[in-house]
Amino acid sequence: DMTYVNIGTQRMGKLSLWVGGFKLLNLAAVYIFVKGPDDAGLYAALMLMVNAGVSLTSAVWVLRRLKFQLPKWADCRALFVKSFGLACVVFLYSLYERFDILVVQRVLSPEELGSYNAAWRIVMSVVPLFMVIATTFLSENMAESDDAGVEKGAHQALYMCLGLTVPIAAAAPFLAADVLAFVFGDELRGSHWLFVVLTFSIVCEVFLCILGMQVLLLRSRFKLLVTAMAVGILAGSCFSWY
Repeated sequence: DMTYVNIGTQRMGKLSLWVGGFKLLNLAAVYIFVKGPDDAGLYAALMLMVNAGVSLTSAVWVLRRLKFQLPKWADCRALFVKSFGLACVVFLYSLYERFDILVVQRVLSPEELGSYNAAWRIVMSVVPLFMVIATTFLSENMAESDDAGVEKGAHQALYMCLGLTVPIAAAAPFLAADVLAFVFGDELRGSHWLFVVLTFSIVCEVFLCILGMQVLLLRSRFKLLVTAMAVGILAGSCFSWY
């Protein structure tokens, strides 16, 4: 397990520098070349170039230190079978965070979608805060050899993340309108109840990330986790469409 080696060396630091550097270049390019909605294709291409730049830079850095080895197809197949469940979880989790946007954009006008996106972006800014806690405990729980240790770590992560998110959700009904007005302007005060609902959904996401990822993922219960996430996305899509 190379987790502690990767975190404890400069590899993660260099990767952060690459990501930050390419994002700054992307910001400058967007500011210079993207002038309006007609440049949507260019904007999408510039966003893709950030990930491409980081990937290519990482590949060059790694290949200078490690020799390129052509893998055997049998080994590739075995690795694919082992990682398929985890890949499904990763794919569904990214869809889990954005499926509502895919549904909402079909039923709302562009102006209403902008109001929805504004509230959603503020609420989603809370996610990295508790994900830092979740991933820290996840790396610690990976080293646990018994279920009792994993359960204790999962409970500790859950309590800490709830301690961070519950006060935010409790304050949302009273401060949502002021927060939206402060960030975007008074014209978005009418979206305050949407902001409240989305904030409450963050508490639900805490349970998904901690109990789902910490317990089911570590125990390789991929089938149950994938089924639960897929059903949740389908039910949420149907409810949102209705």
